[in-house]
Amino acid sequence: MKWNNPSVYDYEHLIRRKIAGYPLLYDITSRLMTEAVAKREANLLVIGAGGGEELATLASKEKGWSFTAIDSSQPMLELAKVRIDREKVSNRIRYRFTSLESFSESTLYDGITCLLVLHFVKGKDNKRQFLERLASYIPAGAPLCLAMINGDPTSRVFLCKWRLGESI
Repeated sequence: MKWNNPSVYDYEHLIRRKIAGYPLLYDITSRLMTEAVAKREANLLVIGAGGGEELATLASKEKGWSFTAIDSSQPMLELAKVRIDREKVSNRIRYRFTSLESFSESTLYDGITCLLVLHFVKGKDNKRQFLERLASYIPAGAPLCLAMINGDPTSRVFLCKWRLGESI
């Protein structure tokens, strides 16, 4: 998918067909973060916030939490804003149109989520640098929730799983 193409406006519907259990990923992440952060008021960093599923799920369950939401695609970030406006939690979310590489703050967050982003970072060294950069925004012991698509997208098995997810 081209993240700056107008076709991203179908993302909310398409992604649910492509990844079986898509909403469960966010529910599980929310439960894990609630348990790991264990604070009434917390500030979380959400990497790849476009679409807004993550923000909507976390913000609806944790009324005292605030979020910094970054995404490198303006259309995807706009989708997140639309989704969050429906949930009536936008006053606790700060949006940043930027990549993680360009993001720069001295803030330490209480936790970070990075769901369905890491598989777009090519190469082990780049992934390592990306994860080290994430780690620089949280204190030792703070939670970092990661989820990514894994596998060879050209393999028959991968394509069968992907197609199965689309047909559900």
